[in-house]
Amino acid sequence: IFMQILSRRRTSISVENRLVNRRTGDAISLHWTINGQYDSHDQSVVVNGIARDLSSRKLAEEERLKAQKLESIGVLTGGIAHDFNNLLSVVVGNLDLMQEYGLIGERGLEYLGNARQACQRANELTLQLISFSQGAPPRLVAANLGELVALCVEKTRQRVEARIDLDIAPD
Repeated sequence: IFMQILSRRRTSISVENRLVNRRTGDAISLHWTINGQYDSHDQSVVVNGIARDLSSRKLAEEERLKAQKLESIGVLTGGIAHDFNNLLSVVVGNLDLMQEYGLIGERGLEYLGNARQACQRANELTLQLISFSQGAPPRLVAANLGELVALCVEKTRQRVEARIDLDIAPD
């Protein structure tokens, strides 16, 4: 860069680069403005330059991009959650119709109840996704770990023929 100015190919140059400290590995983003002044015989008399530290601007730009990405994820999440909730409404409506018109037997009622519980949990999940998409803070809920494990084991028993014994102490 300096050689271009000294050889009179250019009188002014503006460039950005990064300098890295070899010992620490820290990098600094810099913007250089370099000017050359010449005498009447086109001989270089003065070359001066100014370097501006762009690190804080680059950091702010990265943070802005992260925020835009999060906002995009929120919008996408909200759209998916709404679509999924619409699908759940169809499933729950059909489950209600099956029960109302007696289209399933006694054993089927148990499966119907399980399907409704799964739909209810899925609906709660979509509500959490919609809250996330609107920027709401996460909602923490206390739960009984023993009840959650027992529920998971019960669901597993319905799908797999296996013997599972539990001994969960009450709170």
